[in-house]
Amino acid sequence: SPSMARVGGSGGGRSPRPEPRIIGSDLSSPDNVFKCCDTNDVGLLDVHEAKFAFNAFGLFPDLEYLQDWMGDGDGLSLAGFKELLRKKMASAPTSMRRPRAIPFARRGVSLRQLNSLQETFVNSGWISAKCQVFNAEHQAEIKEGKVWALGDNLYALDRFV
Repeated sequence: SPSMARVGGSGGGRSPRPEPRIIGSDLSSPDNVFKCCDTNDVGLLDVHEAKFAFNAFGLFPDLEYLQDWMGDGDGLSLAGFKELLRKKMASAPTSMRRPRAIPFARRGVSLRQLNSLQETFVNSGWISAKCQVFNAEHQAEIKEGKVWALGDNLYALDRFV
C-alpha cells in the first residue's frame, strides 16, 4: 500500500501550513451554509455569496430580487440570513424553487480530495504499477475485448482501493 504523506503542520524545517477553516458537513444547516458561502470570512454575505447560500436551500432568485430582499446594507449577517431564509422558504414562488445546489466551498473540498488522491496514487506511480501488473495478467482477455485495459488514472482506483 502507498505511503501517506502527513498533511499540514510543521516539521522537517518547513514552515507550517495554515490550518484550513473547518466547515460542518451538514448542508441543511443555515450556519454551515453561511460559513461555506462567506468566502472572505468577514461574517457578512454579499449579494453573490447570498445567491449561492440560497441556492443551497433550493431557492434561485435573480440577483435583482436578491438585492431587493437584502436591502441597501453591507450584506447579510448570519442572523439576517437565517431570518430571510425562513421568510423566503415560506413565501418564495415555485418559479424560484429548484433542487438544492451544493455551495462551491463544499465542492472545493471534493476537489482538494481529488488532488490528494491524484498525488498519492497517480503521481507517486503506485496506480501505474498496479495497472501494469493487471494488464500483463489479463493480456489475453484485453486482446479479446472481454476486459478493459487499466490506465494509470483515478478510474483504476476502484479496483485497487
